[in-house]
Amino acid sequence: IFGEPVRLRAEVAKLNELSGHADQRELIAWMRPLVPTLKKVFLVHGEPSQSRALKAAIEQIHGVEAVIPSRGESFALE
Repeated sequence: IFGEPVRLRAEVAKLNELSGHADQRELIAWMRPLVPTLKKVFLVHGEPSQSRALKAAIEQIHGVEAVIPSRGESFALE
């Protein structure tokens, strides 16, 4: 993450449904079926202004907390 190796302690799934450049509308729609299982969403890729806009949309439309982590920031996942 941010060019630093990170020990993997999670399952990683490959998603073939989206291109590498899905727009906000596509990402919001893709999330819809996942919302009941989500506690928090981490936005780790994208231009800062677009990440902030996506964060606001996720929180407003889906009611799920979205976080834009800073370099070196860590989180306890429960």
